[in-house]
Amino acid sequence: MNLNDLVGFLSSSNTIAARQAYEELKTSFSPRDQLFYDALICQLSGDTAIAIAQYEKILEENISDLPVLINVATLHNNQDNFQEALLWLNKIDHPKDYEHKYKIALFDAFLGLKEYDKAQTLIEDLITEDSQSRELIKRLVQFKFETDKKDEAIHLIKDFLNTSNTEDGYFLSSLAKIYFMLDENQLAQEYIERALIVEPNATDYKLVIGVNLNALGRHYEAVSFFEDVRQAKEYSDSLFIGLIHGYIGICSFEKAIEYGQQGIEHF
Repeated sequence: MNLNDLVGFLSSSNTIAARQAYEELKTSFSPRDQLFYDALICQLSGDTAIAIAQYEKILEENISDLPVLINVATLHNNQDNFQEALLWLNKIDHPKDYEHKYKIALFDAFLGLKEYDKAQTLIEDLITEDSQSRELIKRLVQFKFETDKKDEAIHLIKDFLNTSNTEDGYFLSSLAKIYFMLDENQLAQEYIERALIVEPNATDYKLVIGVNLNALGRHYEAVSFFEDVRQAKEYSDSLFIGLIHGYIGICSFEKAIEYGQQGIEHF
């Protein structure tokens, strides 16, 4: 086992193998790299608090460590702590070899803070550098959506799907959500059903389908999708509202009351 193996496991998000490789190799690492790789594995595993704590130990010794500053900012962006992310990014004077990742983290922070002019400048610059990047197109679509340019978002997504010649669950579900907001429910239903074929266990897609079916008056079908989400224990206010509306729609008032009470208990 060597460092290339560890990097390969991290690149493929194989955190179990990465952890095993790290444990074998860590005695050969510098104190900084021990903390860094441990934090990176925790970051990819979703152990955000531990990852931030490890990164901050590195920054206590070197506040100018670029990859660590960017990773900490990214974690805060992922938790919607956009102002905190910006505080870390503002410590960077010259991103050097990390400019691309720096711009992405900065864009995410500005978009989250609704500083749209700054976000637009960054995403346009990034797209110029790599116009076919799925991650950048996702961000551009999100920007168009949040700035109420839904027609442009639709155009971007359809161009990507046609160019890549693939069924992409994220973009198909995004189209469904946009069409649902535009009250084009039938189109929304078609796209979200395509997304569910790609990712059959995606409960967020099932939630969108349920909401859409309720809006179409197809309450029996809606309830079936909502019940799948509930059994997966993916609780949210949207789920309980959907269950209540669905059961009222099929005149099952006792069930509607039951889920109303459960919703209150959870939220």
